[in-house]
Amino acid sequence: MSGGRAEIPVLDLADWRGGAAPALAAALRHALEKVGFHFVTGHGIDWSIVEATFAECRRFHALPEAAKASLPVTRQITGYVGVGSGTTRTTALYDGGQANRVAAFLCKREEEGLNHWPEGLPGFRERVLDYMAAVDALAQRLLPLYEQALGLPAGWLAGRFAPADMHMRLAWYPAEPAGDARAADGEGFGVAPHTDNSFMTFLPQNDLPGLWIRPAGRDWTEAPHLPGSFLVNSGDALQRWSGGRVLSTEHFVRNRSGRERVSIPLFYGPDADTVLDGMPGHGSAVPVTYGAYTQWFSDRTYWGDDSPMP
Repeated sequence: MSGGRAEIPVLDLADWRGGAAPALAAALRHALEKVGFHFVTGHGIDWSIVEATFAECRRFHALPEAAKASLPVTRQITGYVGVGSGTTRTTALYDGGQANRVAAFLCKREEEGLNHWPEGLPGFRERVLDYMAAVDALAQRLLPLYEQALGLPAGWLAGRFAPADMHMRLAWYPAEPAGDARAADGEGFGVAPHTDNSFMTFLPQNDLPGLWIRPAGRDWTEAPHLPGSFLVNSGDALQRWSGGRVLSTEHFVRNRSGRERVSIPLFYGPDADTVLDGMPGHGSAVPVTYGAYTQWFSDRTYWGDDSPMP
């Protein structure tokens, strides 16, 4: 039976200076356990950095297709994937799968030495890395709040995100006929219904709608527009690590704006060698490293690997 539409909580960090924050932690706990998504406002990131990264995303996707295709995606999840090159195959929602109507440039933390940057786009690399550093700083600031919300010892998460594993997508959705995107069926998904692999995903608000979410027991709900905010969702890694206490909520993207749409999600997780074997007080999980789970996830999406989930 339908449970109605979910409201996405808003966490305002403007007056939080770190330390104990019972009310804020309780709000985050509700978001993690009941919705799987929350907005973050008062985050302290200069929004001009976000706007500059949206602009760089558009610059990249305006390149000739041959120039973009010269940076083919690697198994390390860096490089370019064209429209129709990825299929959502990682959850029980997979039904045989249409290719996703999205193209993306993928990059990771620069220190890993795995990125392949386009030529002829001065400033692109620098602005993208500036954005990633800003989101990394925000995520590190949030980790103590996640510890409070999850009842973990202070500092328990911090050492496991030093450094964090970061994977960014500069995504472009072609213009599709304007219309109603409510039904999660039929053709024309930008990204078909899925869950993320991450601990948490950061999605800065842009000027076009398109994201729909469905927490367990709820109806599909279009994410509202909250200017200047980040929409943050928990992913499979956090759900697994928490023994299933935290939701990894289904969502899809369908561009029915009649215009081209860009998006710059950043997928944030612990160090790749971190074993997701159960948090203190959260039961146990089948041990797997974050890196191994992420590799399985990307191999199924981009390479058609049908191996079972580790």
